[in-house]
Amino acid sequence: SAMPSPLILHVLISEDFFQERVVATTLALDEVPQVAQFDGDILSAVRAEPGSGIVLDLEDEQFDSIEILKQIVKDEILAPLPLLTFCSPECEETLQKAAALGVVVTPRSTFASNIVGMIKALVQSEDPA
Repeated sequence: SAMPSPLILHVLISEDFFQERVVATTLALDEVPQVAQFDGDILSAVRAEPGSGIVLDLEDEQFDSIEILKQIVKDEILAPLPLLTFCSPECEETLQKAAALGVVVTPRSTFASNIVGMIKALVQSEDPA
């Protein structure tokens, strides 16, 4: 049987530590990490090839994460994609806005200690049962 072609995982994280860990984990899972172009239309690449999902840092200073989140949940291509978001519990306003959009947010420390497991669950959620 033919191997399924690797899927792209969209990495909307500019911070080095998390970006490097997510990229390395994605490659280890035989998926293709695509780090967003933070100076352009971040979501255009995701729409072009949705792949296996999106990992989004809600505390990223390179872009307005809540605005990106609003666009994702309203977009018919992006809304169904598996989405993993994370931020610190201290970011109460961000957490409230995400909750209002119906988005579950993982605490930053939880994500940091379980990046491999969480990325694995994310990319496997697209596989047919």
